[in-house]
Amino acid sequence: MFSAVSPSQLIYLPKSLVAGENPDYFEIVYSVVVFTGKMMTKGMYRPDELPKNVMMLYWTDYYFGQVMNGGHSQLIENTIDDELAGSLAYAITTAREGFAAMGADSLSKPLARLADWLSDGTFLQRFAEEEGYDDDAWEFLEELDSDLVAAAEESPIDELEAKWLLGWENLILVEDDQLAVFREEQLNSNPRLTLRH
Repeated sequence: MFSAVSPSQLIYLPKSLVAGENPDYFEIVYSVVVFTGKMMTKGMYRPDELPKNVMMLYWTDYYFGQVMNGGHSQLIENTIDDELAGSLAYAITTAREGFAAMGADSLSKPLARLADWLSDGTFLQRFAEEEGYDDDAWEFLEELDSDLVAAAEESPIDELEAKWLLGWENLILVEDDQLAVFREEQLNSNPRLTLRH
């Protein structure tokens, strides 16, 4: 079925992660997200060369992790110059698409508000000029932090992400001892790998 598809367009998961009645949602998502990072850094793939659904998962998970670890202010600071993101706008847009695809509207609302707030460029200009955050900015971003925490209590993100992921048409479950073989093939599948190193 997938013989004509580039390895870079497939998602492999070990069967053990989905075995039984209570799959480990965190490990399912973690496995894909971490390997996606490797596809970009070691496999030298650009985000637009990888499956759209994979990038949506990557950036929803990134967004959530950044905010839960250090708030929306950390998200901005760590993403604005991130080479993988390309731009803060790309990361935000792709994460919002991911939340929409998995039906996580409540988790997406703080991010939508952040996008609207950033859209006129005023804050980003201040940030570029190293003027930092004024009191209004801190208050707004902390409000978004609280909104996301509250939404996460009602809508566990690992479960939402994992259930969405397990329905992907480009997902293939493999025996645990074969996972490394398939993923190594993926990492070496970029025809531009040598040129980009």
